[in-house]
Amino acid sequence: MLIWANGGFRLFADDGTGEAKETLWNAPNGHFSFLPGTQRQWLVSDTYPQGPQRQQIVYLFHRPTKQTFVLGRFVLPKAYSGMRRCDTHPRVSRDGKSIFIDSAHGGNGRQQYLIDITRIVDGAGIGASAAPAQTGAAGHRREGPSDDRLQRHSSEEPR
Repeated sequence: MLIWANGGFRLFADDGTGEAKETLWNAPNGHFSFLPGTQRQWLVSDTYPQGPQRQQIVYLFHRPTKQTFVLGRFVLPKAYSGMRRCDTHPRVSRDGKSIFIDSAHGGNGRQQYLIDITRIVDGAGIGASAAPAQTGAAGHRREGPSDDRLQRHSSEEPR
């Protein structure tokens, strides 16, 4: 079982000890899911709004290499605070090739965005040369596509 505790994502066994068996990586708390069809080698997660810009970061984590791939940084407008906050809540497509997020960063209210992760999870991103990400996640970090390359899905458009 994967649980965020004490500043990191930790694996626990259902053996009654309550002790973490492994710390996968240290990172801010977020919403995480394993990608289907990857034998639990890939996870997607995000962060809650951070810093004065209220930046939310969506990223992939590759367990075998401990690499983090930033998929995007999204500034949450101040109007979306408290009960109105819009967390990104990354969701994975059934084939594990796309991530869907919620975001209000585009100035058009709450929208859904689609991020294509095919190049990364199919191996092109692992070990590829890229600028390091500026996140709190541990391990080797790589940049992914910027948020301007995302596809927006409004409530009027088919998903």
